[in-house]
Amino acid sequence: GSFIDEHCRSHNMDSNTLYSMSFIQYPADIKSHQIFIQKSFDTHIISSSLNVLNYGILEEKDGNMFSAADQKLELSLFNIKSESFIYGVSAGYVTSQIDNYSSSLLTYNIGFKKHLINKRLAFGFSIEDYNYVIEDFSNIQESYLSLKKVITEFQPRFLKAHIMFDYIYKNSNHYEYILGIKKYINNFFNIY
Repeated sequence: GSFIDEHCRSHNMDSNTLYSMSFIQYPADIKSHQIFIQKSFDTHIISSSLNVLNYGILEEKDGNMFSAADQKLELSLFNIKSESFIYGVSAGYVTSQIDNYSSSLLTYNIGFKKHLINKRLAFGFSIEDYNYVIEDFSNIQESYLSLKKVITEFQPRFLKAHIMFDYIYKNSNHYEYILGIKKYINNFFNIY
């Protein structure tokens, strides 16, 4: 999926506001936390999220210990005037720390998603992770590639799931195809 699926989430239509929190513990004491808030208006959705990824305490080959973490604050705006055509933008501020070194950047996303055939077929396009570096870790400039995504989703009549196919392009040497299934269990659970 695109940043639209990540930042313009479906929710209970009886409420105009969606709150979400996640706390994930990975192996090696790596932790991920997210707070997400989405507010619906007549023709627009505004969402914001705060993501923290803590890599824990790491050890260098010489035995020195250090910590590393990333934080991202993002604000998104989507036009939902038409149920069959959604488009939006987002901007975020990202900071990263490795021991005593830090970096920061601004990141931007833009995209759209078009639904056809009673919302059973969808096509989308997005440009994601377009970055402006504010501060590098060192005097060596980092190179960050933006992504171009083409997404398709199809929900067959006989299957209560979406079949998804994405094409992600960074440059002529780095691109990928992704095939997946999103199964709806009920209004609260999905399996990917």
